[in-house]
Amino acid sequence: MNQLAYFPTPLPGEDFRSILYRYHVYVMNKEITDTNIDLFGAKSEFTLFPRGLGLLIKKLPQQTLLSIETIIENHTLLPWFLPFLPDKHKDRIFNEIKTGGNLNESFVGKLAGNKYGRCIDVDIKYCPMCLKEDELRYGTGYIHREHQIAFIHKCNKHDLHLISECCCGSKLGYEGISGECKAGHPVILDEKEIVSGIQEQLIADLNSIISHKSVLSLDLIRQRLFEHLHSKGYLTNDVRTRRKALVKEFLQYYSLDDLMSVGLTQEYIMQRNTVERVLWNDSIVYINLPFLLLLFRFIGNSFTEFIYKSSPYALQIPFGYGPWPCRNKHCPDYLKLVIKRCNRLDNMYRGLTGKFYCPTCESEYAILWSWTKGYNNKIPKVYLSTSKREEGIELFQRGSSIKEIAARLYCSVNEVKGTLSNVLSSNIESCTTPSHKHMVQRDAYRAKVETIIKDNPNCSRYEICRKCSVPYQWLKKFDADWLEGQLPKSRSKNNFDWKKVDEVLSKRVREVSESLIRANPPTRVGTYSILGALSKTESGRIKNYSRHLPRTCKILKEVTETKEDYQLRHLPALVRQLRTHYNYKEVSIETIQSYRRSYRTIPEELKRVLSLKLLEL
Repeated sequence: MNQLAYFPTPLPGEDFRSILYRYHVYVMNKEITDTNIDLFGAKSEFTLFPRGLGLLIKKLPQQTLLSIETIIENHTLLPWFLPFLPDKHKDRIFNEIKTGGNLNESFVGKLAGNKYGRCIDVDIKYCPMCLKEDELRYGTGYIHREHQIAFIHKCNKHDLHLISECCCGSKLGYEGISGECKAGHPVILDEKEIVSGIQEQLIADLNSIISHKSVLSLDLIRQRLFEHLHSKGYLTNDVRTRRKALVKEFLQYYSLDDLMSVGLTQEYIMQRNTVERVLWNDSIVYINLPFLLLLFRFIGNSFTEFIYKSSPYALQIPFGYGPWPCRNKHCPDYLKLVIKRCNRLDNMYRGLTGKFYCPTCESEYAILWSWTKGYNNKIPKVYLSTSKREEGIELFQRGSSIKEIAARLYCSVNEVKGTLSNVLSSNIESCTTPSHKHMVQRDAYRAKVETIIKDNPNCSRYEICRKCSVPYQWLKKFDADWLEGQLPKSRSKNNFDWKKVDEVLSKRVREVSESLIRANPPTRVGTYSILGALSKTESGRIKNYSRHLPRTCKILKEVTETKEDYQLRHLPALVRQLRTHYNYKEVSIETIQSYRRSYRTIPEELKRVLSLKLLEL
């Protein structure tokens, strides 16, 4: 790993991409991708949020006082998003920024926004006056991170419109740092007037997020959201949102011009799940900063007042204070109030689940509580604890009977049978070494079936089954070979010329497979895809009579699309998605692997073939 002899000193509020570009100009690399390879080992453009900072920090000169924390805090837009992120996503994002994520799915990239609300602008924006002042003060212009917020269109310092294009129509891009566009035209003031008063309000709210970041958390924001919605009458006591009233008055409060100025549409606001996602969803995809800030301002006047003005309200406590009764009928303390603790699990808008554990019988049960319906009145199902199930298996292996185990565990015989059946993956009665009871039962059932067949020599299999259903089904399950040797020949067999059916069906399977692959579906054409495209009769024969269709089964294995074939076929579609929806100009195999998990473990030979195909697309 080569140490860097020089790295630019970050300037106040400088976007990290700007720091990287100034280094790029210093080393005079021809392409930005070359600089990114030198710094991060990744052949791509500079990303909105840095990835793999740990590698760069190790390369920096010793006198550079930069760390991952200072870069995130002072030179990225991440501090504006952190209060709205659950801890599980924060850990993933910090790991991705530090290590690059080991080609895991990019979480941090999703913060940029989507078609319903852009948070970070696609194009780099500048304030012309800031460029001039920076040139005089620091000897160079640079990209200000706060100017890159997508729904902010003015410089708060100079009250000027932010620009991303030159007067000649070309994008400024990174070259705007020099004060000129690619064609050499100077960056001039945009005389476009900012008429929306909502810009000042949003800038103030964004400043409040940074000012109060030490006290902000997702739990606090969500708590305040519920409080303010309830105080305004948009949330009932059973935590049901009066969505229609909220949306109607929200759209009356903000004009369509205000909404459009921050990238929001009336159709999006009116969607059924827009408000619900704000209340309940922990997905990083749905952090729509412009909508969140407008909603907070609508119900709380400003972000600062929204956070610091508490409007607490009281709700009933689900499941009460306790103690609670044991619901296990086999427990010595059945219906006695011996349970001292309730473990409440939050199911979000669906309500709560209360789990109760009895210390006497070591069993547990769960009760559902809904915000709208209250308690579920159904008798709860009682479950044995893990330790009790393990104890039951151990007792069974030592030779204890089912009844003895049930008495020892304070549960029913059926509960023991179910536990042993599930854990040991076999029926209790069908042990590897048949017990005496098993053999006696087998001989009795055999004698019963033999008697029925002897007394009714012309009976079909169905008629024999009806005359002795229990012995027949038991033998069919545990003594199938003997039963098959006693029963008359099946009338359903040999109704077909299976050789001819096999030949026709194998051709049909090949045709269907080729047709599906030609249609270029977004998923791999596997066995179930082919069977699903066949008629019910055809797929049923393959599933139930495969032993009569050897050629068809062989062809089915041959024509199913391999994972490698699918990855090669699906590559053009992935490239189109990246270029259309994520504005990628150049797509490399590393980009594909970052975007789609299934491509991350491909062998080197396939990686080479895919790379060659990318050159053609």
